[in-house]
Amino acid sequence: MSETNGKPNIYQRIISVMKGVTYVQKEDRKVNNQYTFVSHDAVVAAIRPHLEEHGLAVIPTVLKSKQDGNRTVMMVRVTLVNSDNPEETVSTDSVGYGIDPQDKGPGKAYSYAYKNALLKLFVLET
Repeated sequence: MSETNGKPNIYQRIISVMKGVTYVQKEDRKVNNQYTFVSHDAVVAAIRPHLEEHGLAVIPTVLKSKQDGNRTVMMVRVTLVNSDNPEETVSTDSVGYGIDPQDKGPGKAYSYAYKNALLKLFVLET
């Protein structure tokens, strides 16, 4: 694909975002005092300004969700849309798990799947 009407196609926009965001810093806090991680919020904060700058809209969609006790498993599709040519899209699917004894399992599963999709789609180091 090449530029359309002098505007970058969706793949060129993805590459531009990749050039703008190459790394997302892990947080200082540890899980069970064992390892650090990159939060959903850190990934979104790093990527969002570049998505806006390069005209990429992000549409997450829950494809499947299953609750078993305090464990939620969710399949999420993340679709990027070229804002100058909405027919141009790229999608990736991701799975998230959320374990919570109260009501936060689905949100955790959704956030993890979304975060992971963005990390993989933009080939981000953490």
